[in-house]
Amino acid sequence: MTSPENPPFSPRRYLSMLLFYVGFALWFGAIALFGAAVAPVLFGILTRDLAGDVNVAILSRLNIIEFVAAFLILAGLLLRPGHSPSAKKWPSLVPAFVMLFLLCSYAGPISESMLDLRAQISSFDATPVNELPQKEAFNNLHRWYSRLVGINMGLALILFCWQTYLYTLPRGSGAGAGLRWLMQTLKISSPDDRI
Repeated sequence: MTSPENPPFSPRRYLSMLLFYVGFALWFGAIALFGAAVAPVLFGILTRDLAGDVNVAILSRLNIIEFVAAFLILAGLLLRPGHSPSAKKWPSLVPAFVMLFLLCSYAGPISESMLDLRAQISSFDATPVNELPQKEAFNNLHRWYSRLVGINMGLALILFCWQTYLYTLPRGSGAGAGLRWLMQTLKISSPDDRI
């Protein structure tokens, strides 16, 4: 049974949730699977050169999956109905756009630079001395790539928690209800309580 405090979900809200959660699961799941299962196995079984070749093919497809997931997340956020006429969507959109910017950074220029450097290195297993600077530059870019992916996954978890909280708020309560709940939980008095 529904009440005025907790009316039924609208189709738009369902669609928003579906797009957001499918996008999150796709992005986070793909990165987790690749990082935990694919890359370690490749580099554990194959030579570095062969594993690198396979890794390049997988990463290019993984980046496509990430872009699709980013689109789904953004669509879900933009479709989310406001809890009140004055509700702001920016607390959710800012991290999502930062994630998209980071994705464009590591899937674009960083990846391209890594591919260019990789073409200049004859072998990662036995790198000639004259190619060591290129290998060091490649390793630095690889570290940045990995850091940016890690930051994205951290932002994704924060966004997941925040959105899940917003989706559970009763309609009409507004974002202020969340702040009031936090203040009550932390036993912080608001200026309104002192009047």
